[in-house]
Amino acid sequence: DEIVEKKSRFIATVIPAETEEEALDFIEKTKFKDLKGYQSQKKVLLENTSSLLKGKKVNNILLYGDAGCGKSTSVRALLNEFQELKIVQIFKDNLINLDKLYLKLKDLPYYFIIFADDISFDFNDTTFSTMKAILEGSIIQCPKNVAIYATSNRRHLIREDFQARKGDEIH
Repeated sequence: DEIVEKKSRFIATVIPAETEEEALDFIEKTKFKDLKGYQSQKKVLLENTSSLLKGKKVNNILLYGDAGCGKSTSVRALLNEFQELKIVQIFKDNLINLDKLYLKLKDLPYYFIIFADDISFDFNDTTFSTMKAILEGSIIQCPKNVAIYATSNRRHLIREDFQARKGDEIH
């Protein structure tokens, strides 16, 4: 219900804004032309987001790389490229509620990126398996007006150590 009432384009799960103008102050002012390098990654983000806004099938995206290389800034910069786009930020602990969020967003007349920033999981973290089940095989499918973009400083989202491995398994 709260999502329907918000008029801002960036819907954060932190510090709710009282007015649209106040909410817009939280938005990244960076535009894609301001970001240096990573041309192929920016192209993928722009093309995938453009497809979302045209109602085409899209991929969820994981941006990974070193801290400070512009992953989160790139996702937020999409708001400056696509005026009809909205972003809903979700934190790792709330990923288990993706199916509930899907149900709230699916009938709204907007296009959404669900943004999970800086995610990673420990070896025994049940949040990962729940999120994976929702993304890959849940009864509730991701709506056509929604895509998930996530960032991480690690390519492999699950932190493993050698003690967690069984036998000779290498990956």
